[in-house]
Amino acid sequence: MHMSVAQWAFWIIGFALQLLLMAILLVRKGRSQFPIFFNYVIFYGVVSVVFLIAARQPYAQYFYTYWTITALGVVFGFGVLYEAFGQIMKPYSALADLAKMIFVWAGGFLMAISFLTALTTGGTTSDKICAAILLANRCVLLMQCGLFLLLLVFEKRIGVSWVNRGMCISLGLGMSAVLQLSTWYLLEHFPSWRNPVETTSSVLSIGILTYWAFGLVSAKSATKTAGNAPNRLVLQRWNDVLAGHGFGGVPAIASMADSFIPGVEQAVERVMARKMVH
Repeated sequence: MHMSVAQWAFWIIGFALQLLLMAILLVRKGRSQFPIFFNYVIFYGVVSVVFLIAARQPYAQYFYTYWTITALGVVFGFGVLYEAFGQIMKPYSALADLAKMIFVWAGGFLMAISFLTALTTGGTTSDKICAAILLANRCVLLMQCGLFLLLLVFEKRIGVSWVNRGMCISLGLGMSAVLQLSTWYLLEHFPSWRNPVETTSSVLSIGILTYWAFGLVSAKSATKTAGNAPNRLVLQRWNDVLAGHGFGGVPAIASMADSFIPGVEQAVERVMARKMVH
């Protein structure tokens, strides 16, 4: 496949930004905090090179390469979503536990519906597998869009800083998902717009990588988190209720102690009152 000068320029800039992201994560110790995202960046850096080589190979090789990479991308996309949201809710152990449980169930449900889609799709085995991968990919992208909208609408109520690393990764992931879904829609319904759509998509993809790089550099060690937000009382109440139902581990034990101590105090007060009467 022939690439124009503009396409080569976009590829070089995008690959350079991916290398820059890796370096930032290593220098800023983001690799230990976000290991899945670090591997996600490495994965798509390698993918950009693999696609460049696969585009010059026979169609059959490109076909299998494309769908294998898409399947792996679904796993990485879901993993980064799980990791970023968990970091945002880290100050609330009970809410974080509930979120992890929901993510596990969502992942299991996604696998189930993908398997059912493969069973009910007609055609060859390859057609069935591609249909399952495509459905899973779009579901994960919609989940990323949902988190993106959630953070935009409830950012003030949750109280997470825009320079928080988890917030930065989540917003970039959501913008990337919106871009991919929009590009697919436009290419499917307006095929004559292919060149401007692909050019716009490449420019916006570079913008998202730039946002990630700038956001991860700007993030400070003492960033504002949900734990010190003005509206934290709402989340704290939810966290306390969930802690009372066994989420979060330590808070549940603390709530048991809190309910036991007042009972002891009341018993002591009754004994003292009886002594005073006698």
